[in-house]
Amino acid sequence: MKNNVVVSVIMPMKNAEPYVYEAISSVLQQDFKNFELIVVDDGSIDGSREVADSFHDDRVKVITGPKTGAAGAFNTALAIAEGTYIANCDADDLYPNDRLSWQVKYLEEHQECDAVCGTYSTMEPKGTVISKLNCGQATESISNELLTGKTRTSFCTYLTKREVLIEAKGCRDFFVTSQDIDLQLRLGESREVRYVAKNTYFYRLHDNSITHTQASNKRVFFEETARLFQQQRLSNGVDDLQRGTPPNTPSFEGLPSKSAQQISGMLTSEAWRLHREGQKIKAISKGGKVCIKKPFSLTSWRNLAALIVK
Repeated sequence: MKNNVVVSVIMPMKNAEPYVYEAISSVLQQDFKNFELIVVDDGSIDGSREVADSFHDDRVKVITGPKTGAAGAFNTALAIAEGTYIANCDADDLYPNDRLSWQVKYLEEHQECDAVCGTYSTMEPKGTVISKLNCGQATESISNELLTGKTRTSFCTYLTKREVLIEAKGCRDFFVTSQDIDLQLRLGESREVRYVAKNTYFYRLHDNSITHTQASNKRVFFEETARLFQQQRLSNGVDDLQRGTPPNTPSFEGLPSKSAQQISGMLTSEAWRLHREGQKIKAISKGGKVCIKKPFSLTSWRNLAALIVK
């Protein structure tokens, strides 16, 4: 590994065999070259490790994680990261080719800024883009917004100074999910976080993702707890987790949501956005895709008809 590593990209990985080759490739294809990619195998039982090990590139470092979840995997990589800045990429998602170059340039030109983030797009399992999420149109500070408990984008769109994440002690293991939301909120309390309205990430929706394999009430509990902890810190300086008295986690029995349902909803929203912008043919095409995915849904066909008629 060269000593001029500017960015360390952390990629937690567990049973991502169908997607991890494409994920790693998207990082290696960056037009910015001074980075390392730390892939953390956190207990995969499929062929993910073999896929990651197949890359003969000095920038790729594959390590074994603590097998405690995404937070522990991230922290394990953070502890050995050499870069001035840290980025995150899930093992089933993708980076646009210019992701690191523009974010590094932004932080170098704005030394007062501790992290910069952007918007992101969603993809179907095969990689077809569904929509670009509207996370905001203006380049602006979002630190005060984070203080209200609002996270407008994914932590996977962030490029953050490593020293800042070290000081924050990375992710907190209590959060078996939503650890990224907890981290964003903590960063916003003491650091300058900027948002740039530029696509920074491609998030893949599929049934084997963490979001779609967890009980439906699990993410809700940890998201709400992250925001509750923030309120406690702002009121009293510390939260219950820092006091050593975290809440008892309930049993999680709700059925996970299906990716097809989420994809259909996003396609519908994108269709009507295109319609409002006067791109009727593209809008009808998106509406048609919903009908293909849900051919027996009367609502889908009615929606397509409305897109055609209006």
